[in-house]
Amino acid sequence: MLVNGKPLKSVNQLYNKRKAKYQSHLKGNRKSSRKIEALSYHRNRFVENYLHNTSFLVALVFNHK
Repeated sequence: MLVNGKPLKSVNQLYNKRKAKYQSHLKGNRKSSRKIEALSYHRNRFVENYLHNTSFLVALVFNHK
């Protein structure tokens, strides 16, 4: 069974791009901001949801047979 990983890769790529953009606007030694925290929160929620749903579908397929 193959699982498509493109959605995870594209979300992570966009996350890295936007995080780099937001970090470039930060002053001094700061590494985070509210925008970066929100971006991380949404990315993490998407990844957790995608992995949970994928593992659920894999379990359904293998338990059904």
